Amino acid sequence: MANAQTIAHGSLPGGMRADTAAAQPAAAGAPVGPLEYAFLYISGLFFGSKLGAVLLMGPSADAGISGSVESPLLQLVWLGIYAALGGLAALRWRTSLFLMARSPLIFLLIALAILSFQWSIEPSTTLRRGIAVLGSSAYAVYLVGRLPYRDIITLLAAIFGGFAVLSVVVAIALPQVGVMQADTAWPGYWQGLKYHKNGLGRMAAVGAVTLFLAAYAETGARRLTFFLLMALSVALVLVSRSTTALLVLASTSALGLFAAIYQRSIAVSLITIAAGVFSVITLSIAILTSGGLNAFFQIFGKDATLTGRLPMWDLVYEAIQKNYWLGWGYSSFWREDQAHVRRIAEVLHYTPEYSHNGLMELWLDVGLIGVILFVVVWLITLAKSVVFARDCRNTILSLFPLLYVYSFGISNLTEATILARNSLEFILFVFCALFLNAYRPAQRGGASSGLFSAARNAGALHRRAQFARAPR
Repeated sequence: MANAQTIAHGSLPGGMRADTAAAQPAAAGAPVGPLEYAFLYISGLFFGSKLGAVLLMGPSADAGISGSVESPLLQLVWLGIYAALGGLAALRWRTSLFLMARSPLIFLLIALAILSFQWSIEPSTTLRRGIAVLGSSAYAVYLVGRLPYRDIITLLAAIFGGFAVLSVVVAIALPQVGVMQADTAWPGYWQGLKYHKNGLGRMAAVGAVTLFLAAYAETGARRLTFFLLMALSVALVLVSRSTTALLVLASTSALGLFAAIYQRSIAVSLITIAAGVFSVITLSIAILTSGGLNAFFQIFGKDATLTGRLPMWDLVYEAIQKNYWLGWGYSSFWREDQAHVRRIAEVLHYTPEYSHNGLMELWLDVGLIGVILFVVVWLITLAKSVVFARDCRNTILSLFPLLYVYSFGISNLTEATILARNSLEFILFVFCALFLNAYRPAQRGGASSGLFSAARNAGALHRRAQFARAPR
């Protein structure tokens, strides 16, 4: 029987528990060294921010709200990162193949994005950017196949903490990089190491939640450091003045409270959640039937059109009808020289860079087929995250997949990070899907299933890491 102080109750490929170094075959059992950790940390920062663009291009790195920087030098850096991740994953090819085989739908969605160059209005752009989605997703494959779960969460907390500190530094020392300029719609708003204030807010909101979970599971100086970085992340959410980020932080925190109750008592949590759902429905009906919609949105500094998003969504849906099932081709729609974009700009009196809704953007990219694929993956991953949180109720770290998958769905109501290339937000969704699909609750008698038999792994040298020092 698994140790009560570990994540226990479950296993990963190869008969390994979730507190071990996830499903590594015999050749991949060497401990993770400092250079490997440094590579994963720096790569994570690159995926989560515009750090690479700033280092290579300086203040000229700002490329608008979409963060689409097409510098040849930066593209070479990304290719180098993809190659390194691909090579490292290839060294553990059995584990990598197992993880990908356990999560076919998420890779089918990525494959659809790549293959959409066949009908794209910008074939070369679609192919190049689709391959970038696959390359950046290799980061998730490598994390799950190489590091113990606890170490992954600690690494992510360190990445989010570093992002928060560097965002403050660039906003104060390099305002031309860290603060939105006068030629934007929000001059003076902090954007930190992102291309827009909303990006800063989203990253800081997820970072605050991750840092809280990591801090609660730690002791001593590391716990204090993580709590201080969490406070800094919360401050960045407020400074960004992003309504979406505030909603993500507040609702994810509330879900975390419910989930913690759920880990202890299903009955109490169901009553609490039911009461919350009833309150939300009652409030919604009251607002809609009393004509108070504008008053409600004014609480958040918005109007009933969600800062002009609703008129844009009407126009985007018209464009969707023209390529309903397969879309326009991944990342090819928003070209200013295209007639459909000029028409949208004429109506809105400005040119949007994306549709400000994850599902609509996905629909434009890969059609209704892609939307259905993603929704199925999201629902399956969310359901498995609930099971994982309950199965591993001895540690608060097991809440991360549930809270992240939920926050990813919420943020994509007004933003678009589904299938985003070189984006830590989409990478972490892929990570959650891969990890939860590989994880299996322990069978009666302690047996577990996996691609590799116990005999095949009997000679492997595995570094076993305690998931949690004590039950929490």
